[in-house]
Amino acid sequence: MHKPLFTFFSVVICYLCFQVHGSEERPRHILLIMADDIGIEGFGCYGGEDYNTPNIDQLASTGLRFTHAYAQPLCTPTRLEIMTGRENHRNWKYFGVLPPEEKTFGHMMQGFG
Repeated sequence: MHKPLFTFFSVVICYLCFQVHGSEERPRHILLIMADDIGIEGFGCYGGEDYNTPNIDQLASTGLRFTHAYAQPLCTPTRLEIMTGRENHRNWKYFGVLPPEEKTFGHMMQGFG
């Protein structure tokens, strides 16, 4: 996963988490999109011109957007970091196996509907 893509999804997740925790008047809807092998050219909000991404650009312009981030060279560690919010040496026993007791983004959002 490329740094801009990891950055983008980190921004979306953080934005949505703050929206869910900051509002009690109505439940919020969360859309989480995960994709591999998308570079900086894939989104207009990062200056890319290869694809037309008006909806993603709109989300980025109205929310928080990271411009510097680090990602693992393989997709599995990056996915686990997104799911758990923890560094890889803290969230798995061996490659690709998440311990059953590990709390994920999905577990944290269950209380919100």
